[in-house]
Amino acid sequence: MKKESFNKKEYDIKYVKEHYKQLKMNLKPEDFQMIDDFCKSKKIPRSRFILAACRYFIEHDQNPLDE
Repeated sequence: MKKESFNKKEYDIKYVKEHYKQLKMNLKPEDFQMIDDFCKSKKIPRSRFILAACRYFIEHDQNPLDE
């Protein structure tokens, strides 16, 4: 009886596809640079920073576009 081999790469791709959603956006180069510089200075991933910023506005029931 032949044992099936486990392919970690295929498993990871399937896991990510089932448990995560992607959020893509186009940014002006200067906006990207501002976010990138901030994240590098704080040693945090850009994705975690963007998620934290979004959660802050949602949890505080604020509209970031309101002036």
